[in-house]
Amino acid sequence: MARSNRALILLFVFFMPYISLFCQSETSDIEAMRVENISIEVGNDKKSQQSVSIRARMKTKEGSLFSQQDFDDDLKTLVQEFDRIEPEVIKKDGKVQITLKVYPKPYIKEIIWEGNKEESKSKLQKELGIKPGMIFDRQTFNKAFNKLKTYYIKHGFFEAELSYTLERDPAKNDVTIAIKIKEGHSGKIEKIVIRNVSKKERDEILELIFTKRYNFFTSWLTNEGTLNPEIMRHDELTIVNYLHNKGYAEAKVKAMAKPSKKSNRIIVVVDVDRGQEYTFGDIIVEDNKLFSKDQILSKVAFKSGDAYSPEAVRESVKAIYDLYGSKGYIDAIITPESILHPEKRVYDLRFKIVENERFRVGLIKVFGNAQTQTSVILHECFLVPGDIFNSTMMHNTEERLLNTGYFKNVNVYAVKTTRGQDAKVSFRDVHIEVEENPTTGHFSAGVGFSTTESVSFSLGFNENNFNSKGFATLFTKGLKSLRGGGEYLGVNATIGKKMLVYSLSWTKPYFMDTDWSVGFDVKKSRNSYSASDYTVKANSLQLFAFKNLNSFVRFNSHYRLTHSFIDLKHVSHAKRNRELIRESKNGGLISAVGASLTYDSTDNFVRPTRGLKSDLSAEFAGIGGDHSFFKFGYINTFFWSPYQFGIFRLRANAEFIKTAFGTKAKHIPMDERLYLGGEKMMRGYRYNYLGPKFHDKDHTPRGGNSLIFGSIDYDQYLFKKLDAFVFFDVGSVAFREFSIAPLRYTTGYGLKIKIMENAPIAVGMGYPLNPQSKRDVKRFFITFSTAF
Repeated sequence: MARSNRALILLFVFFMPYISLFCQSETSDIEAMRVENISIEVGNDKKSQQSVSIRARMKTKEGSLFSQQDFDDDLKTLVQEFDRIEPEVIKKDGKVQITLKVYPKPYIKEIIWEGNKEESKSKLQKELGIKPGMIFDRQTFNKAFNKLKTYYIKHGFFEAELSYTLERDPAKNDVTIAIKIKEGHSGKIEKIVIRNVSKKERDEILELIFTKRYNFFTSWLTNEGTLNPEIMRHDELTIVNYLHNKGYAEAKVKAMAKPSKKSNRIIVVVDVDRGQEYTFGDIIVEDNKLFSKDQILSKVAFKSGDAYSPEAVRESVKAIYDLYGSKGYIDAIITPESILHPEKRVYDLRFKIVENERFRVGLIKVFGNAQTQTSVILHECFLVPGDIFNSTMMHNTEERLLNTGYFKNVNVYAVKTTRGQDAKVSFRDVHIEVEENPTTGHFSAGVGFSTTESVSFSLGFNENNFNSKGFATLFTKGLKSLRGGGEYLGVNATIGKKMLVYSLSWTKPYFMDTDWSVGFDVKKSRNSYSASDYTVKANSLQLFAFKNLNSFVRFNSHYRLTHSFIDLKHVSHAKRNRELIRESKNGGLISAVGASLTYDSTDNFVRPTRGLKSDLSAEFAGIGGDHSFFKFGYINTFFWSPYQFGIFRLRANAEFIKTAFGTKAKHIPMDERLYLGGEKMMRGYRYNYLGPKFHDKDHTPRGGNSLIFGSIDYDQYLFKKLDAFVFFDVGSVAFREFSIAPLRYTTGYGLKIKIMENAPIAVGMGYPLNPQSKRDVKRFFITFSTAF
């Protein structure tokens, strides 16, 4: 039998070329013939009207020469429309006869759902997107069915099994689809239990891992709170790494999901086996000449007896390298060597140092900037040719360039140079490679809500890499000429029931290659925040210049030109308030020049946890204009975090207005005066209502010339999307100059719901302890603003 099989194979191989030639000859013979007849049968109907439209769409025609290519194209076209096609091509009397049997795609008669308990039929039907009465297309249905599987996984049903069957009725040309579902346990996480750890460790681990508890209010937005086995495996490694850095070098972690007593919920249990704790033993430094052992050990993040931590070793190596690199020894090599004493569970650590030679900065070259000017990039560079090389400044340059937002990627590194050098001095050139963002301009739209404004909307366009000189070549190079200058341009509008603001801003850093930044703000505004009796309308222009004196202090100067006037809303009421009528006419032109010193040592621009912000300012109005006065301000905010999940914020502000050259306190325009009250300062009071009032029944705020304000806030982290806070505010506003009115006190509490990272909703209650009037009190407050 085996021999006969081998013989058949040999015969097939021998005759294969002849069979191929015969087929080719047959095809070429057919293609030389004319098509005598094309018969089309749709289903079992030979006279269907569809056959006419099919015939019209075909490239193959009766009476034309047969083309195999055209006929294949016809079949490809028809197979997209029909369920299946049975073609037959016959050669008869030197002519070609074609018969096509095409079967229309069936209609979906019914979709039957079986086994779904946690997810409703209507939700699943909507997710599937295919309904009874539609034409059944297998490929389209399979895509929709896979989408349904993904839906179950996304909602935490990782054990779910889905399948479907088709029941076809050829007579009616329809199908009934039965979708069978085994949901298994839901992956919505009720709680995460971590065994064999302290409460502090548990809190730190929960912050590190990606697996989170399901939260009814936020999980729909964040997609957190459902079990993902792949993420849970990653979290196991994260916890192991955490324990290794606590000294538990043999730690093992196993995470598993268990059913909860609550329906549609599971519990994630993490079993931790710490093993034995390991510590650091002797710390040895070898081959150091430039720096003493004590200088090097001062950069080491641990000492003998501390828990062994691989991360602490890595940080120490980097710190020692930075010590050498900051003095020009950028080729220094620091090699850590851990020596284990198993019986003592101790790691001795030896740092071997190869210092190598010292370098100075050579040339600085920039690559990859197609639009951003090279000078703009070099302004952000901390390194200067000829100076001692500083690796820390090189890394800071890279970080600073990334923070500009102009670039997707930045790589700053030192390279060898072959140019002529003094035998006693070695150089390293600096290469700055950048990959530009396709756009640095952003359109934005936002919505805000507060108890003061109700709802407000904002629209804007901001370009962070604007080039004002590009207007000269706008018509020849197009809009791209307006990018790359490192300037800021902002056009924004805010629209609310009590507020309308249009603004145009421009800032030019490193003006004329100096450390000064210059710019202007133009603003048109209308607001009726202060009272329902009047609206303040104003147009203003501000020219400014500022310079960073060091890493913490900035000097600011400005010239301000403002024209404002008061629009009284209720004339009949205003007639009874002569004082309001008189002072509403105090608007006019303000021409002022001012300066300030700003100190900022906070650790984060958006959400600081420690450090001080302080602003000392002075302004003189009277460089022309209709009024003359001085404004002084000293505004301070101190942040302190006693531990990881709590932040204190202390504020202390003092502001004063001093009239001059014939201007009196009652002549100061109402929009220039000082006010307190609202959800930002003196919570629990109505906006601007704390302080002097006009003498009328409605107690319209008058504003003052002296303001004192202090506040203590404590913010407590509850979980990732929720903080709680308590506060105590104290303040006063006096109409007299350099005066302190009776202090008012308020206290309260609230919640910050962090639906979006930088746009929390703050909801709270304030309780004024000694209000001047009950009309000043507004206990509930809420603020929210975000861009999208």
